[in-house]
Amino acid sequence: MKRLLFSIALAALVSPAVSGPAKSVKQPTVTQQFDPVKSFQQLVAAASATKTWSRSFQLPTTQKWVRQNAVAGDVRYDVKKTDSLVNPLIGIVSFPVVISVSPVADTEQEALESTAPPQRNSTYDVDITYQIVSDRWVMHEIKYKGTDRENPLRGTVFTMDAEKFAKDKNSTLALALKPWVADL
Repeated sequence: MKRLLFSIALAALVSPAVSGPAKSVKQPTVTQQFDPVKSFQQLVAAASATKTWSRSFQLPTTQKWVRQNAVAGDVRYDVKKTDSLVNPLIGIVSFPVVISVSPVADTEQEALESTAPPQRNSTYDVDITYQIVSDRWVMHEIKYKGTDRENPLRGTVFTMDAEKFAKDKNSTLALALKPWVADL
């Protein structure tokens, strides 16, 4: 009797289970997939639409006014694969920015309306690196360097992460880069 029960139990364990028709597992539908290249192209198109920025400010030493203009040049961009598991893609944008300073004026209005040629121009090459965070491109780092001969910072490369850049929102270069870092 024990052998019979053991045989029945063993047969039940090794024999294939009988079941009804196979049930299909419903896969979640993806309504919109993130396309990193297309998304980066849209970011570049939106940010590069603005090419010039101006601001006026009072010089603290003389209490005179000047106007600064920043003009962005042609934009180059790319999306690259990395060997990182955390950030397998990065987006890179590169462009020059020319910053000009008007002659000093007694009033802010005079500085803004001045048609005199700029006292000084400074050119900077800017490289911005982006990473993907939650299916959107987020600025990771900005590198820039002065490139013109008169610029005392010529050849010096400055690097700012997003946190440091967010604290530097009032410089002319920061104003020129504002469309590129709209999320800060």
